[in-house]
Amino acid sequence: MAELLKLRKRPATFILLGVNVALVALFGYFIAYLFVVVLPTDDGLPPGVIDALLATLRPEAAGGYAVSNSSSISGPIALILGVLATGSEYTLRTVRLMVTQRPRRVALLLGKLGALAVGAVLLAISTLLSAVLSATLIAVLEGQPTTPPSGSDLIAALGAAWLVLLAWVSLGVALGVLLRGTGLPIGIGLVWGLVVEATFSALPFGGTIEAIKRGLLSVNASALGGSLTPGIDVTGGFGSVPEIEPVVAVAVLAGYVLVLGGVAVAVFARREIS
Repeated sequence: MAELLKLRKRPATFILLGVNVALVALFGYFIAYLFVVVLPTDDGLPPGVIDALLATLRPEAAGGYAVSNSSSISGPIALILGVLATGSEYTLRTVRLMVTQRPRRVALLLGKLGALAVGAVLLAISTLLSAVLSATLIAVLEGQPTTPPSGSDLIAALGAAWLVLLAWVSLGVALGVLLRGTGLPIGIGLVWGLVVEATFSALPFGGTIEAIKRGLLSVNASALGGSLTPGIDVTGGFGSVPEIEPVVAVAVLAGYVLVLGGVAVAVFARREIS
């Protein structure tokens, strides 16, 4: 409860939620829609690309599309949330006081992880809310039906988005503990998400590259999103996502959570605090 209260009282938590809503709407929907509006129909793109992109922007596809993009858009936000929860204790020099007031370091960090799991739920809700509202607005502009996703689809999308974002939160927690700060962990995490993952995701299949891609957060998020929207390509006709079964994607993402969380707990429990 103490860690939940600390998370709620941290202004950055609500700032990050607001930024996430704005980024999902802007980069996930309106820039893509602007691309469709201004792109000439004879631009030499393969047939069906524009129609495929428009299909991903429909309200009924909002759940899967939001999950597919949750790693690249909301993932860095979740990472920052995780870094701030652990790294700020070192930056503000409150970590020594914190460990002297609590009986066990393992229980302390597990409490942080539990609070951040709740934070990841709120982040996932804000992602889906922004996606549904943005898709509905675009449907109105296009004169298309505004049928929202079914309740079961939204629940499945919420669970999938939560797992994706929890993996990113765990990465932030681990970086915050390992590097004992906020600036460098956030920088490294953003480079990983916005440069490394984006670069490998754009590379074609084949050999070692495909094996690496199968372990990326963004690729497994896209696989989960695709499983929630059968018949609709949530990559919008672009990108190259290997065939990954949903259960495999879930296992990979859960592995990130367990391994990164375990590393953070082990290091925090054993390292001497100066």
